[in-house]
Parts: sequence; C-alpha cells; structure tokens
Amino acid sequence: MILGPTGVGKTWLASAFGHQACRLGMTVAFYVANDWSRHLQGQRKHTNADPQRHT
Repeated sequence: MILGPTGVGKTWLASAFGHQACRLGMTVAFYVANDWSRHLQGQRKHTNADPQRHT
C-alpha cells in the first residue's frame, strides 16, 4: 500500500513496481482505494470480487 498526498506519484510508482514484477513473471493486482475496500468486503461475504490481474 502506497499512501501520500495528491500529485506525488503514488500511482506512477505502483505502476512501475507492478510492471517490473510482471517482467519477472509475477502476478500483479492493482486496486484503487474504493475497489480495495469493496474487494475486502466481498471477501467477507465470500463473493468473487477479483481485481484487475495482469501477468
């Protein structure tokens, strides 16, 4: 989780980390805060709330 004020490059940094992880053959999930909250709530209800996954 990357936290900080608006405009400091959180999304850019997360994208760069994710891109490198994909190049290394890892699976990556990207969530914005609202989607992550919904995903966690869905997990509690045992629903299949999947993030955007890229390999």
